[in-house]
Amino acid sequence: MKPQLVQSKNTMPLALTDADRERAYLRCQEEIVTLSESIESQRRHMETLVFDSSDDADQSSVFEERQITLAELQRMGQRFIVLKQAIAKNPHDLGACECCGVDIDPGRLEIDPASDSCVDCKELEESRNLRNHGTYSLAM
Repeated sequence: MKPQLVQSKNTMPLALTDADRERAYLRCQEEIVTLSESIESQRRHMETLVFDSSDDADQSSVFEERQITLAELQRMGQRFIVLKQAIAKNPHDLGACECCGVDIDPGRLEIDPASDSCVDCKELEESRNLRNHGTYSLAM
C-alpha cells in the first residue's frame, strides 16, 4: 500500500482544463510512438553486437556496448510502461495527483505528460526515500 502523502498548504492547486488533459494525453501517445521506434532501433543494433573476434579488447568493447544498450533498453521499457499506464487512465484522472488528488500543475505536465504526482507530493516522497534509504527516486 502506497503511503498517503499530504498536499502542502504553500501551494494553491491549479485546475487543469480539458484541453490540458487532452494535450498531455496526446503527448503521451506521441512519446509512445517515438519510444517504440527507438526501442526497435536499439534491438536491431543489439543484434549486430556479436562476439566474433578472438581479440580480448574487441570482445570487451562489444560486451561494454551491449551492457550500455541493455541499460538503455531497460530505461526505455520502463518509460514505455509509465506512458501506457498514463493513457490507460480515465481521461478525467490524467493529470491528477495519485497521492493527494489535486490537479498537477500544467507546467509540470508540459515537462512530463505522464506525471502522476504533484510537486509537493513528489518532494515529500523523495525526502522520505532519502531519509529511509539514502537515495532519491528517479521517477517523475
